[in-house]
Amino acid sequence: MKGLMNELAEQGLLRDIRSSLPCKVELDLTLCFHTMPYTESLLQGIGGNLNMLPTSGNLAEDIFSKRNYASNPETEQVVILTLTGRDTMLNAGDFLRQILRPPIKKQHPDPGESNTRFELLGLKWLPRLSQSQSKEITPFEVADIPWQRSIDQLASTPALICALRGINAFVCLAERLKVLTSVVGKLSSSHGKLHSVMSLTPEMAIRQAALFFTDKDFVADPVNRPTLKYIPPPSRSYRTEGGEARRGQTESVFSYMLFGPQLLCTVLLIKPSAWAHNLAKILRKLDLEKFHVVGMKHISLTAERALELLSPEVKQDPETLQDHCSYLTSGPLIVLCLQRQNAVKKLLDLLGPEDPKKARSCDQFLWRAQYGISSVQNGFYSSLSYLTAVRDMRNFFPEGLCCAQSPILEEEEIFNMKLDPLVSLEFCQQRKIVKHEIRRQLSFLSSEPTLTQGLSLLNVLCQSTCLIFTAPMLLGSEHPPYIELLDQLISKEFVVTGVRLTRLDQTQAHLVSELLGFSDSAKCSLLMDDPCLVIAAQRDNAVTCFDSLLDSISWQKPVVQDCMQYLLYPETEKQAEALLCCFFDSLSLDSIYQIKPQAS
Repeated sequence: MKGLMNELAEQGLLRDIRSSLPCKVELDLTLCFHTMPYTESLLQGIGGNLNMLPTSGNLAEDIFSKRNYASNPETEQVVILTLTGRDTMLNAGDFLRQILRPPIKKQHPDPGESNTRFELLGLKWLPRLSQSQSKEITPFEVADIPWQRSIDQLASTPALICALRGINAFVCLAERLKVLTSVVGKLSSSHGKLHSVMSLTPEMAIRQAALFFTDKDFVADPVNRPTLKYIPPPSRSYRTEGGEARRGQTESVFSYMLFGPQLLCTVLLIKPSAWAHNLAKILRKLDLEKFHVVGMKHISLTAERALELLSPEVKQDPETLQDHCSYLTSGPLIVLCLQRQNAVKKLLDLLGPEDPKKARSCDQFLWRAQYGISSVQNGFYSSLSYLTAVRDMRNFFPEGLCCAQSPILEEEEIFNMKLDPLVSLEFCQQRKIVKHEIRRQLSFLSSEPTLTQGLSLLNVLCQSTCLIFTAPMLLGSEHPPYIELLDQLISKEFVVTGVRLTRLDQTQAHLVSELLGFSDSAKCSLLMDDPCLVIAAQRDNAVTCFDSLLDSISWQKPVVQDCMQYLLYPETEKQAEALLCCFFDSLSLDSIYQIKPQAS
Protein backbone atom coordinates (compact mmCIF):
# COMPACT_ATOMS: atom_id res chain seq x y z
CA MET A 1 0.00 0.00 0.00
CA LYS A 2 2.92 2.32 0.76
CA GLY A 3 4.43 1.62 -2.66
CA LEU A 4 1.09 2.33 -4.34
CA MET A 5 0.80 5.61 -2.48
CA ASN A 6 4.32 6.63 -3.56
CA GLU A 7 3.49 5.81 -7.18
CA LEU A 8 0.33 7.93 -7.04
CA ALA A 9 2.33 10.78 -5.45
CA GLU A 10 4.91 10.63 -8.28
CA GLN A 11 2.10 11.01 -10.80
CA GLY A 12 0.81 14.08 -8.95
CA LEU A 13 -2.51 12.44 -8.04
CA LEU A 14 -2.24 13.24 -4.31
CA ARG A 15 -1.70 16.97 -4.74
CA ASP A 16 -5.21 17.93 -3.60
CA ILE A 17 -4.92 15.82 -0.44
CA ARG A 18 -1.54 17.37 0.44
CA SER A 19 -2.78 20.92 -0.13
CA SER A 20 -5.66 20.41 2.32
CA LEU A 21 -3.34 19.32 5.16
CA PRO A 22 -1.65 21.64 7.70
CA CYS A 23 2.02 22.31 6.99
CA LYS A 24 3.43 20.05 9.74
CA VAL A 25 1.11 17.09 9.10
CA GLU A 26 2.61 14.30 6.97
CA LEU A 27 0.62 12.45 4.33
CA ASP A 28 -0.53 9.22 5.96
CA LEU A 29 -1.74 5.97 4.41
CA THR A 30 -5.10 6.24 6.15
CA LEU A 31 -5.81 9.54 4.37
CA CYS A 32 -5.56 7.82 0.99
CA PHE A 33 -6.78 4.26 1.53
CA HIS A 34 -9.25 2.37 3.66
CA THR A 35 -8.49 -1.33 4.09
CA MET A 36 -10.73 -4.02 5.56
CA PRO A 37 -10.82 -7.83 5.69
CA TYR A 38 -12.13 -9.54 2.58
CA THR A 39 -15.67 -10.94 2.69
CA GLU A 40 -18.06 -12.01 -0.07
CA SER A 41 -20.67 -9.51 1.09
CA LEU A 42 -18.10 -6.68 0.99
CA LEU A 43 -17.08 -7.63 -2.55
CA GLN A 44 -20.73 -7.65 -3.59
CA GLY A 45 -21.30 -4.28 -1.98
CA ILE A 46 -18.61 -2.59 -4.10
CA GLY A 47 -19.78 -4.09 -7.37
CA GLY A 48 -18.97 -7.79 -7.21
CA ASN A 49 -16.26 -9.77 -8.96
CA LEU A 50 -14.99 -7.80 -11.93
CA ASN A 51 -14.56 -10.88 -14.11
CA MET A 52 -17.35 -13.19 -12.91
CA LEU A 53 -20.14 -13.58 -15.46
CA PRO A 54 -23.81 -14.45 -14.88
CA THR A 55 -25.21 -17.86 -15.72
CA SER A 56 -26.82 -18.40 -19.09
CA GLY A 57 -30.29 -18.22 -17.50
CA ASN A 58 -29.76 -14.69 -16.18
CA LEU A 59 -32.82 -13.44 -18.10
CA ALA A 60 -35.71 -15.41 -19.52
CA GLU A 61 -35.42 -16.01 -23.26
CA ASP A 62 -38.90 -14.64 -23.96
CA ILE A 63 -37.84 -11.08 -23.05
CA PHE A 64 -35.81 -10.89 -26.24
CA SER A 65 -38.99 -11.30 -28.28
CA LYS A 66 -40.23 -8.00 -26.79
CA ARG A 67 -40.44 -5.29 -29.45
CA ASN A 68 -40.86 -2.10 -27.39
CA TYR A 69 -37.86 -1.47 -25.16
CA ALA A 70 -37.52 1.66 -23.01
CA SER A 71 -36.29 4.30 -25.46
CA ASN A 72 -37.57 7.69 -24.29
CA PRO A 73 -34.58 10.07 -24.66
CA GLU A 74 -36.08 12.45 -22.06
CA THR A 75 -35.55 9.83 -19.35
CA GLU A 76 -32.55 7.86 -18.12
CA GLN A 77 -31.14 5.27 -20.49
CA VAL A 78 -28.61 2.50 -19.83
CA VAL A 79 -25.93 1.99 -22.46
CA ILE A 80 -23.11 -0.60 -22.60
CA LEU A 81 -19.62 0.57 -23.62
CA THR A 82 -16.90 -1.97 -24.44
CA LEU A 83 -13.22 -0.94 -24.53
CA THR A 84 -10.97 -3.49 -26.25
CA GLY A 85 -7.36 -4.03 -27.25
CA ARG A 86 -4.16 -4.15 -25.21
CA ASP A 87 -3.18 -0.58 -26.09
CA THR A 88 -6.63 0.67 -25.11
CA MET A 89 -6.42 -1.13 -21.77
CA LEU A 90 -3.31 0.89 -20.84
CA ASN A 91 -5.33 4.12 -21.02
CA ALA A 92 -8.79 2.74 -20.25
CA GLY A 93 -8.95 4.44 -16.83
CA ASP A 94 -8.20 7.89 -18.22
CA PHE A 95 -10.50 7.30 -21.20
CA LEU A 96 -13.37 6.31 -18.90
CA ARG A 97 -12.66 9.27 -16.60
CA GLN A 98 -13.03 11.67 -19.53
CA ILE A 99 -16.40 10.13 -20.36
CA LEU A 100 -17.60 10.35 -16.77
CA ARG A 101 -15.98 13.73 -15.98
CA PRO A 102 -15.46 15.66 -19.22
CA PRO A 103 -13.57 18.96 -18.83
CA ILE A 104 -15.90 21.98 -18.59
CA LYS A 105 -14.75 24.44 -21.23
CA LYS A 106 -17.72 26.83 -21.11
CA GLN A 107 -19.60 28.22 -18.19
CA HIS A 108 -22.78 28.29 -20.34
CA PRO A 109 -22.86 25.53 -22.97
CA ASP A 110 -24.35 26.28 -26.37
CA PRO A 111 -27.98 25.27 -26.95
CA GLY A 112 -28.19 21.60 -27.91
CA GLU A 113 -24.67 20.90 -26.65
CA SER A 114 -24.49 17.65 -24.69
CA ASN A 115 -24.03 18.15 -20.95
CA THR A 116 -25.26 14.75 -19.74
CA ARG A 117 -23.47 13.42 -16.67
CA PHE A 118 -23.01 9.66 -16.87
CA GLU A 119 -23.37 7.38 -13.87
CA LEU A 120 -21.11 4.31 -13.84
CA LEU A 121 -23.32 1.38 -12.85
CA GLY A 122 -20.98 -1.55 -13.31
CA LEU A 123 -17.63 -2.78 -14.67
CA LYS A 124 -16.41 -6.16 -15.91
CA TRP A 125 -12.84 -6.95 -17.05
CA LEU A 126 -12.27 -10.03 -19.19
CA PRO A 127 -8.98 -11.34 -20.63
CA ARG A 128 -10.89 -12.01 -23.85
CA LEU A 129 -14.46 -12.37 -25.07
CA SER A 130 -16.02 -15.61 -26.20
CA GLN A 131 -17.26 -16.03 -29.76
CA SER A 132 -20.91 -15.64 -28.72
CA GLN A 133 -20.10 -12.52 -26.67
CA SER A 134 -18.14 -11.04 -29.58
CA LYS A 135 -21.08 -11.57 -31.94
CA GLU A 136 -23.32 -9.55 -29.60
CA ILE A 137 -20.74 -6.79 -29.11
CA THR A 138 -19.62 -6.22 -32.71
CA PRO A 139 -21.30 -3.26 -34.40
CA PHE A 140 -21.19 -5.00 -37.78
CA GLU A 141 -23.86 -7.12 -39.42
CA VAL A 142 -23.14 -10.65 -40.61
CA ALA A 143 -23.17 -9.56 -44.25
CA ASP A 144 -20.59 -6.79 -43.62
CA ILE A 145 -17.06 -7.51 -44.84
CA PRO A 146 -15.36 -6.54 -41.51
CA TRP A 147 -17.74 -8.72 -39.44
CA GLN A 148 -15.49 -11.82 -39.14
CA ARG A 149 -12.37 -9.73 -38.57
CA SER A 150 -14.07 -7.85 -35.73
CA ILE A 151 -15.18 -11.14 -34.12
CA ASP A 152 -11.60 -12.47 -34.23
CA GLN A 153 -10.20 -9.29 -32.68
CA LEU A 154 -12.78 -9.14 -29.89
CA ALA A 155 -12.19 -12.78 -29.03
CA SER A 156 -8.40 -12.37 -28.77
CA THR A 157 -7.85 -9.18 -26.72
CA PRO A 158 -8.78 -7.97 -23.21
CA ALA A 159 -12.07 -6.14 -22.80
CA LEU A 160 -13.47 -3.71 -20.24
CA ILE A 161 -17.30 -3.72 -20.20
CA CYS A 162 -18.88 -0.58 -18.74
CA ALA A 163 -22.58 -0.03 -17.92
CA LEU A 164 -23.41 3.70 -18.02
CA ARG A 165 -26.65 5.50 -17.20
CA GLY A 166 -27.71 9.02 -18.16
CA ILE A 167 -30.36 11.16 -19.84
CA ASN A 168 -30.48 10.48 -23.60
CA ALA A 169 -27.47 8.24 -23.03
CA PHE A 170 -27.17 6.75 -26.54
CA VAL A 171 -26.94 10.09 -28.34
CA CYS A 172 -24.79 11.77 -25.68
CA LEU A 173 -22.28 8.91 -25.43
CA ALA A 174 -21.92 8.74 -29.21
CA GLU A 175 -21.19 12.49 -29.29
CA ARG A 176 -18.67 12.19 -26.48
CA LEU A 177 -16.89 9.27 -28.12
CA LYS A 178 -16.53 11.28 -31.33
CA VAL A 179 -14.60 13.88 -29.35
CA LEU A 180 -12.43 11.35 -27.52
CA THR A 181 -11.57 8.99 -30.36
CA SER A 182 -11.86 8.65 -34.10
CA VAL A 183 -13.21 5.13 -33.66
CA VAL A 184 -16.81 4.85 -32.57
CA GLY A 185 -17.82 1.27 -33.17
CA LYS A 186 -16.10 1.30 -36.58
CA LEU A 187 -12.80 0.02 -37.92
CA SER A 188 -10.12 2.68 -37.71
CA SER A 189 -8.47 3.31 -41.07
CA SER A 190 -5.11 3.79 -39.35
CA HIS A 191 -5.07 0.79 -37.01
CA GLY A 192 -7.68 -1.60 -38.45
CA LYS A 193 -8.83 -2.43 -34.90
CA LEU A 194 -11.83 -1.77 -32.68
CA HIS A 195 -11.03 0.42 -29.68
CA SER A 196 -14.47 1.34 -28.30
CA VAL A 197 -17.87 -0.10 -29.10
CA MET A 198 -21.17 1.11 -27.67
CA SER A 199 -24.60 -0.50 -27.85
CA LEU A 200 -26.48 1.49 -30.47
CA THR A 201 -30.07 0.72 -29.42
CA PRO A 202 -31.96 -0.14 -26.19
CA GLU A 203 -32.41 -3.72 -27.45
CA MET A 204 -28.68 -4.15 -28.05
CA ALA A 205 -27.96 -2.65 -24.62
CA ILE A 206 -30.11 -5.16 -22.73
CA ARG A 207 -28.80 -8.12 -24.76
CA GLN A 208 -25.22 -7.11 -24.01
CA ALA A 209 -25.93 -6.32 -20.36
CA ALA A 210 -27.48 -9.77 -19.86
CA LEU A 211 -24.21 -11.38 -21.00
CA PHE A 212 -22.05 -9.66 -18.39
CA PHE A 213 -24.15 -8.38 -15.48
CA THR A 214 -26.87 -9.29 -13.03
CA ASP A 215 -28.90 -6.74 -11.09
CA LYS A 216 -26.64 -7.37 -8.09
CA ASP A 217 -23.61 -6.26 -10.11
CA PHE A 218 -25.04 -2.77 -10.62
CA VAL A 219 -24.13 -0.19 -7.96
CA ALA A 220 -25.91 3.16 -8.16
CA ASP A 221 -23.98 6.40 -7.65
CA PRO A 222 -26.43 8.99 -6.23
CA VAL A 223 -23.83 11.80 -6.40
CA ASN A 224 -23.65 11.49 -10.19
CA ARG A 225 -27.35 10.94 -10.78
CA PRO A 226 -28.86 14.44 -11.14
CA THR A 227 -32.33 13.07 -11.90
CA LEU A 228 -32.60 11.44 -8.47
CA LYS A 229 -34.62 14.32 -6.96
CA TYR A 230 -37.28 13.95 -9.65
CA ILE A 231 -37.98 10.22 -9.23
CA PRO A 232 -39.03 7.94 -6.33
CA PRO A 233 -36.17 6.97 -4.01
CA PRO A 234 -34.87 3.56 -5.17
CA SER A 235 -34.46 2.42 -1.55
CA ARG A 236 -37.74 1.24 -0.02
CA SER A 237 -38.81 -0.42 3.20
CA TYR A 238 -40.20 -3.94 3.07
CA ARG A 239 -41.35 -6.56 5.57
CA THR A 240 -39.38 -9.69 6.27
CA GLU A 241 -41.00 -12.95 7.32
CA GLY A 242 -40.52 -12.05 10.95
CA GLY A 243 -42.32 -8.76 10.43
CA GLU A 244 -39.21 -6.62 10.87
CA ALA A 245 -39.00 -3.59 8.60
CA ARG A 246 -35.69 -3.27 6.75
CA ARG A 247 -34.33 -1.08 4.03
CA GLY A 248 -33.73 -2.80 0.74
CA GLN A 249 -32.70 -1.93 -2.79
CA THR A 250 -35.72 -2.64 -4.95
CA GLU A 251 -34.48 -0.90 -8.09
CA SER A 252 -33.99 -3.37 -10.95
CA VAL A 253 -31.90 -1.95 -13.77
CA PHE A 254 -32.97 -4.78 -16.09
CA SER A 255 -36.66 -4.13 -15.41
CA TYR A 256 -36.07 -0.45 -16.13
CA MET A 257 -34.32 -1.27 -19.42
CA LEU A 258 -37.21 -3.52 -20.43
CA PHE A 259 -40.24 -1.50 -19.38
CA GLY A 260 -38.92 2.02 -18.89
CA PRO A 261 -39.58 4.40 -16.00
CA GLN A 262 -42.84 4.27 -14.07
CA LEU A 263 -45.64 6.73 -14.60
CA LEU A 264 -45.21 9.56 -12.10
CA CYS A 265 -47.47 12.40 -10.98
CA THR A 266 -46.71 16.05 -10.46
CA VAL A 267 -48.81 19.08 -9.48
CA LEU A 268 -49.35 22.23 -11.54
CA LEU A 269 -51.06 25.37 -10.20
CA ILE A 270 -52.37 27.93 -12.68
CA LYS A 271 -52.27 31.16 -10.74
CA PRO A 272 -55.04 33.81 -10.50
CA SER A 273 -55.86 35.74 -13.69
CA ALA A 274 -53.99 33.19 -15.84
CA TRP A 275 -56.65 30.52 -16.25
CA ALA A 276 -60.13 31.94 -16.91
CA HIS A 277 -59.44 32.63 -20.61
CA ASN A 278 -56.39 30.38 -21.15
CA LEU A 279 -57.48 27.06 -19.62
CA ALA A 280 -58.17 25.31 -22.95
CA LYS A 281 -54.85 26.47 -24.42
CA ILE A 282 -52.94 25.22 -21.38
CA LEU A 283 -54.78 21.87 -21.44
CA ARG A 284 -53.90 21.49 -25.14
CA LYS A 285 -50.23 22.16 -24.40
CA LEU A 286 -50.30 19.52 -21.66
CA ASP A 287 -51.92 17.02 -24.01
CA LEU A 288 -49.32 17.64 -26.72
CA GLU A 289 -46.59 16.95 -24.16
CA LYS A 290 -48.29 13.61 -23.31
CA PHE A 291 -49.45 14.63 -19.84
CA HIS A 292 -52.60 12.88 -18.64
CA VAL A 293 -54.81 14.94 -16.31
CA VAL A 294 -55.76 12.80 -13.27
CA GLY A 295 -56.89 15.61 -10.96
CA MET A 296 -58.25 19.11 -11.55
CA LYS A 297 -60.23 21.66 -9.53
CA HIS A 298 -60.31 25.33 -8.65
CA ILE A 299 -59.27 26.30 -5.13
CA SER A 300 -58.63 29.35 -2.97
CA LEU A 301 -55.38 29.40 -1.01
CA THR A 302 -54.97 30.46 2.60
CA ALA A 303 -51.87 32.47 3.53
CA GLU A 304 -50.51 29.38 5.30
CA ARG A 305 -50.89 27.15 2.24
CA ALA A 306 -49.44 29.85 -0.02
CA LEU A 307 -46.29 29.97 2.13
CA GLU A 308 -45.72 26.24 1.54
CA LEU A 309 -45.44 26.85 -2.19
CA LEU A 310 -42.80 29.58 -2.04
CA SER A 311 -39.08 28.93 -2.41
CA PRO A 312 -36.56 29.71 0.38
CA GLU A 313 -35.15 32.57 -1.74
CA VAL A 314 -38.55 34.31 -1.85
CA LYS A 315 -39.01 33.91 1.90
CA GLN A 316 -35.76 35.74 2.65
CA ASP A 317 -37.17 39.13 1.54
CA PRO A 318 -40.25 40.17 3.60
CA GLU A 319 -41.52 42.58 0.93
CA THR A 320 -41.25 40.01 -1.88
CA LEU A 321 -42.83 37.40 0.37
CA GLN A 322 -45.80 39.68 1.03
CA ASP A 323 -46.24 40.35 -2.71
CA HIS A 324 -46.30 36.63 -3.50
CA CYS A 325 -48.72 35.78 -0.70
CA SER A 326 -51.07 38.63 -1.59
CA TYR A 327 -51.17 37.53 -5.23
CA LEU A 328 -51.68 33.82 -4.50
CA THR A 329 -54.55 34.56 -2.13
CA SER A 330 -56.17 37.22 -4.35
CA GLY A 331 -58.44 34.79 -6.19
CA PRO A 332 -59.08 31.17 -7.15
CA LEU A 333 -56.38 29.04 -8.78
CA ILE A 334 -56.66 25.91 -10.89
CA VAL A 335 -54.72 22.96 -9.47
CA LEU A 336 -53.99 19.98 -11.70
CA CYS A 337 -52.40 16.62 -11.01
CA LEU A 338 -50.60 15.40 -14.12
CA GLN A 339 -49.30 11.92 -14.93
CA ARG A 340 -46.66 10.74 -17.40
CA GLN A 341 -43.11 9.37 -17.45
CA ASN A 342 -40.59 11.83 -16.01
CA ALA A 343 -43.51 14.08 -15.02
CA VAL A 344 -41.79 16.27 -12.41
CA LYS A 345 -38.72 17.25 -14.42
CA LYS A 346 -40.54 17.50 -17.75
CA LEU A 347 -43.06 20.01 -16.40
CA LEU A 348 -40.34 22.12 -14.76
CA ASP A 349 -38.44 22.19 -18.06
CA LEU A 350 -41.57 23.35 -19.92
CA LEU A 351 -42.31 26.17 -17.45
CA GLY A 352 -38.78 27.59 -17.42
CA PRO A 353 -37.29 30.08 -14.90
CA GLU A 354 -39.66 31.66 -12.38
CA ASP A 355 -38.91 35.16 -13.68
CA PRO A 356 -40.70 35.55 -17.06
CA LYS A 357 -37.95 37.92 -18.28
CA LYS A 358 -35.32 35.23 -17.76
CA ALA A 359 -37.65 32.68 -19.35
CA ARG A 360 -38.03 34.87 -22.45
CA SER A 361 -34.25 35.30 -22.70
CA CYS A 362 -33.86 31.49 -22.58
CA ASP A 363 -36.71 30.52 -24.91
CA GLN A 364 -39.75 32.56 -25.91
CA PHE A 365 -41.86 29.36 -26.04
CA LEU A 366 -41.39 28.51 -22.36
CA TRP A 367 -44.76 28.71 -20.62
CA ARG A 368 -43.79 31.38 -18.10
CA ALA A 369 -42.40 33.42 -20.99
CA GLN A 370 -45.82 33.24 -22.67
CA TYR A 371 -48.18 33.64 -19.72
CA GLY A 372 -46.06 35.39 -17.07
CA ILE A 373 -46.11 39.12 -16.41
CA SER A 374 -43.60 39.50 -13.56
CA SER A 375 -41.64 37.37 -11.11
CA VAL A 376 -44.72 37.47 -8.86
CA GLN A 377 -47.42 37.06 -11.51
CA ASN A 378 -45.51 34.37 -13.38
CA GLY A 379 -48.52 32.22 -14.29
CA PHE A 380 -47.63 28.86 -12.75
CA TYR A 381 -46.36 26.87 -9.82
CA SER A 382 -45.01 23.33 -10.27
CA SER A 383 -43.70 20.75 -7.80
CA LEU A 384 -39.91 21.12 -7.57
CA SER A 385 -39.09 17.49 -6.77
CA TYR A 386 -40.71 14.07 -6.43
CA LEU A 387 -41.06 14.48 -2.66
CA THR A 388 -42.61 17.92 -3.15
CA ALA A 389 -45.05 16.42 -5.68
CA VAL A 390 -46.12 13.80 -3.11
CA ARG A 391 -46.68 16.55 -0.53
CA ASP A 392 -48.69 18.63 -3.02
CA MET A 393 -50.86 15.67 -4.05
CA ARG A 394 -51.70 14.93 -0.42
CA ASN A 395 -52.50 18.57 0.29
CA PHE A 396 -54.57 19.37 -2.78
CA PHE A 397 -56.18 16.00 -3.57
CA PRO A 398 -57.00 14.30 -0.25
CA GLU A 399 -60.11 12.81 -1.91
CA GLY A 400 -57.91 10.86 -4.35
CA LEU A 401 -57.05 10.95 -8.04
CA CYS A 402 -58.98 9.88 -11.14
CA CYS A 403 -56.49 7.29 -12.38
CA ALA A 404 -55.78 3.59 -12.13
CA GLN A 405 -54.15 2.68 -8.84
CA SER A 406 -50.43 1.99 -9.05
CA PRO A 407 -47.98 0.50 -6.52
CA ILE A 408 -46.02 3.73 -6.34
CA LEU A 409 -49.13 5.79 -5.48
CA GLU A 410 -50.28 3.17 -2.97
CA GLU A 411 -46.90 3.32 -1.27
CA GLU A 412 -47.23 7.09 -0.93
CA GLU A 413 -50.80 6.58 0.42
CA ILE A 414 -52.36 8.44 -2.50
CA PHE A 415 -55.45 6.53 -3.57
CA ASN A 416 -57.95 6.38 -6.39
CA MET A 417 -61.09 8.49 -6.06
CA LYS A 418 -64.15 6.28 -5.54
CA LEU A 419 -66.87 8.93 -5.33
CA ASP A 420 -67.35 12.69 -5.27
CA PRO A 421 -67.10 14.12 -1.72
CA LEU A 422 -69.49 17.00 -2.57
CA VAL A 423 -72.30 15.35 -4.52
CA SER A 424 -75.22 14.23 -2.36
CA LEU A 425 -78.84 15.23 -1.85
CA GLU A 426 -78.04 16.34 1.70
CA PHE A 427 -75.20 18.63 0.61
CA CYS A 428 -77.30 20.07 -2.23
CA GLN A 429 -79.97 21.07 0.28
CA GLN A 430 -77.36 22.78 2.45
CA ARG A 431 -76.26 25.13 -0.37
CA LYS A 432 -78.05 27.86 -2.27
CA ILE A 433 -77.08 30.00 -5.22
CA VAL A 434 -77.18 33.80 -5.11
CA LYS A 435 -77.03 35.99 -8.20
CA HIS A 436 -74.85 39.07 -7.90
CA GLU A 437 -75.80 42.46 -9.22
CA ILE A 438 -73.51 44.18 -11.68
CA ARG A 439 -73.42 47.84 -10.78
CA ARG A 440 -73.08 50.27 -13.66
CA GLN A 441 -73.37 54.03 -13.98
CA LEU A 442 -74.34 55.66 -17.27
CA SER A 443 -72.00 58.42 -18.34
CA PHE A 444 -73.56 61.44 -20.08
CA LEU A 445 -70.28 62.07 -21.93
CA SER A 446 -70.09 58.56 -23.37
CA SER A 447 -72.49 55.90 -24.57
CA GLU A 448 -70.41 53.24 -22.78
CA PRO A 449 -71.46 52.27 -19.20
CA THR A 450 -68.70 52.28 -16.59
CA LEU A 451 -68.43 49.98 -13.59
CA THR A 452 -68.99 51.87 -10.35
CA GLN A 453 -70.80 51.67 -7.05
CA GLY A 454 -73.56 53.97 -8.39
CA LEU A 455 -76.82 53.11 -10.16
CA SER A 456 -77.57 49.38 -9.97
CA LEU A 457 -78.78 47.56 -13.06
CA LEU A 458 -79.24 43.78 -13.09
CA ASN A 459 -77.69 42.15 -16.16
CA VAL A 460 -80.53 39.80 -17.06
CA LEU A 461 -78.82 38.38 -20.14
CA CYS A 462 -75.82 36.84 -18.36
CA GLN A 463 -76.36 33.22 -17.33
CA SER A 464 -74.20 30.50 -15.76
CA THR A 465 -74.34 26.92 -16.92
CA CYS A 466 -72.84 23.64 -15.73
CA LEU A 467 -71.27 21.40 -18.40
CA ILE A 468 -70.42 17.73 -17.77
CA PHE A 469 -67.78 16.23 -20.09
CA THR A 470 -68.16 12.47 -19.63
CA ALA A 471 -65.41 9.85 -19.94
CA PRO A 472 -65.60 9.26 -23.75
CA MET A 473 -64.77 12.94 -24.24
CA LEU A 474 -61.83 12.75 -21.83
CA LEU A 475 -60.33 9.44 -22.87
CA GLY A 476 -61.84 8.65 -26.25
CA SER A 477 -58.94 9.43 -28.58
CA GLU A 478 -55.28 10.32 -28.81
CA HIS A 479 -56.18 14.01 -28.39
CA PRO A 480 -59.22 14.28 -26.09
CA PRO A 481 -62.06 16.10 -27.90
CA TYR A 482 -63.16 18.00 -24.80
CA ILE A 483 -60.17 20.35 -25.18
CA GLU A 484 -61.23 21.47 -28.66
CA LEU A 485 -64.84 21.96 -27.53
CA LEU A 486 -63.77 23.93 -24.45
CA ASP A 487 -61.52 26.11 -26.60
CA GLN A 488 -64.42 26.83 -28.96
CA LEU A 489 -66.71 27.74 -26.06
CA ILE A 490 -64.12 30.16 -24.67
CA SER A 491 -63.78 31.70 -28.15
CA LYS A 492 -67.59 32.23 -28.02
CA GLU A 493 -67.03 34.48 -24.95
CA PHE A 494 -67.70 31.88 -22.27
CA VAL A 495 -65.83 32.61 -19.06
CA VAL A 496 -64.85 29.59 -16.95
CA THR A 497 -65.82 30.17 -13.31
CA GLY A 498 -65.29 26.71 -11.83
CA VAL A 499 -63.82 23.33 -12.73
CA ARG A 500 -63.64 19.87 -11.15
CA LEU A 501 -62.46 16.47 -12.38
CA THR A 502 -64.48 13.93 -10.42
CA ARG A 503 -65.88 10.43 -10.27
CA LEU A 504 -69.45 9.51 -9.33
CA ASP A 505 -70.80 6.31 -7.85
CA GLN A 506 -74.17 4.84 -8.83
CA THR A 507 -76.21 6.84 -6.28
CA GLN A 508 -74.55 10.12 -7.26
CA ALA A 509 -75.02 9.38 -10.98
CA HIS A 510 -78.76 8.85 -10.45
CA LEU A 511 -78.99 12.11 -8.47
CA VAL A 512 -77.35 14.10 -11.28
CA SER A 513 -79.55 12.38 -13.87
CA GLU A 514 -82.65 13.43 -11.91
CA LEU A 515 -81.42 17.04 -11.73
CA LEU A 516 -80.97 17.01 -15.51
CA GLY A 517 -84.39 15.38 -16.03
CA PHE A 518 -82.95 12.31 -17.77
CA SER A 519 -84.96 9.11 -17.96
CA ASP A 520 -82.47 7.51 -20.37
CA SER A 521 -80.39 4.88 -18.54
CA ALA A 522 -77.68 5.13 -21.21
CA LYS A 523 -76.97 8.75 -20.27
CA CYS A 524 -76.97 7.84 -16.58
CA SER A 525 -74.40 5.11 -17.24
CA LEU A 526 -72.08 7.74 -18.77
CA LEU A 527 -71.80 9.32 -15.32
CA MET A 528 -70.97 6.17 -13.38
CA ASP A 529 -67.53 4.97 -12.29
CA ASP A 530 -65.41 6.67 -15.00
CA PRO A 531 -64.01 10.20 -14.54
CA CYS A 532 -66.00 13.20 -15.75
CA LEU A 533 -65.01 16.86 -16.00
CA VAL A 534 -67.50 19.40 -14.63
CA ILE A 535 -67.13 23.01 -15.75
CA ALA A 536 -69.05 26.09 -14.61
CA ALA A 537 -69.10 28.77 -17.30
CA GLN A 538 -71.02 31.96 -18.00
CA ARG A 539 -71.90 34.32 -20.83
CA ASP A 540 -75.01 36.03 -22.20
CA ASN A 541 -77.79 33.44 -22.72
CA ALA A 542 -75.42 30.62 -21.74
CA VAL A 543 -78.34 28.28 -20.96
CA THR A 544 -81.15 29.36 -23.26
CA CYS A 545 -78.99 29.60 -26.42
CA PHE A 546 -76.58 26.76 -25.71
CA ASP A 547 -78.06 24.38 -28.31
CA SER A 548 -77.66 26.92 -31.09
CA LEU A 549 -74.07 27.62 -29.95
CA LEU A 550 -73.28 23.91 -30.15
CA ASP A 551 -74.76 23.73 -33.66
CA SER A 552 -72.55 26.62 -34.70
CA ILE A 553 -69.45 24.95 -33.24
CA SER A 554 -70.32 21.61 -34.89
CA TRP A 555 -70.61 23.33 -38.25
CA GLN A 556 -67.26 25.08 -37.80
CA LYS A 557 -65.48 22.08 -36.22
CA PRO A 558 -66.86 18.77 -37.57
CA VAL A 559 -64.33 16.86 -35.42
CA VAL A 560 -66.32 17.94 -32.34
CA GLN A 561 -69.67 16.78 -33.72
CA ASP A 562 -69.08 13.06 -33.11
CA CYS A 563 -68.61 13.56 -29.38
CA MET A 564 -71.52 15.94 -28.72
CA GLN A 565 -73.66 13.06 -27.45
CA TYR A 566 -71.25 12.65 -24.51
CA LEU A 567 -71.66 16.25 -23.32
CA LEU A 568 -74.39 16.67 -20.68
CA TYR A 569 -75.81 20.11 -19.91
CA PRO A 570 -78.93 21.76 -18.41
CA GLU A 571 -81.78 23.02 -20.58
CA THR A 572 -83.19 25.52 -18.07
CA GLU A 573 -81.74 28.01 -15.64
CA LYS A 574 -83.33 26.09 -12.75
CA GLN A 575 -81.48 22.91 -13.77
CA ALA A 576 -78.24 24.89 -14.16
CA GLU A 577 -78.53 26.36 -10.67
CA ALA A 578 -79.29 22.93 -9.17
CA LEU A 579 -76.23 21.41 -10.87
CA LEU A 580 -73.96 24.26 -9.73
CA CYS A 581 -75.09 23.73 -6.13
CA CYS A 582 -74.61 19.98 -6.54
CA PHE A 583 -71.03 20.03 -7.85
CA PHE A 584 -69.51 23.19 -6.38
CA ASP A 585 -69.19 24.78 -2.97
CA SER A 586 -67.67 27.97 -4.44
CA LEU A 587 -67.16 29.72 -7.77
CA SER A 588 -64.62 32.27 -8.96
CA LEU A 589 -65.00 35.97 -8.16
CA ASP A 590 -65.88 36.63 -11.82
CA SER A 591 -69.03 34.55 -11.54
CA ILE A 592 -72.45 36.24 -11.51
CA TYR A 593 -73.43 33.48 -9.07
CA GLN A 594 -72.01 32.79 -5.64
CA ILE A 595 -72.78 29.64 -3.67
CA LYS A 596 -73.78 30.26 -0.06
CA PRO A 597 -74.78 28.03 2.87
CA GLN A 598 -78.54 27.57 3.11
CA ALA A 599 -80.04 29.55 5.98
CA SER A 600 -81.11 27.22 8.78
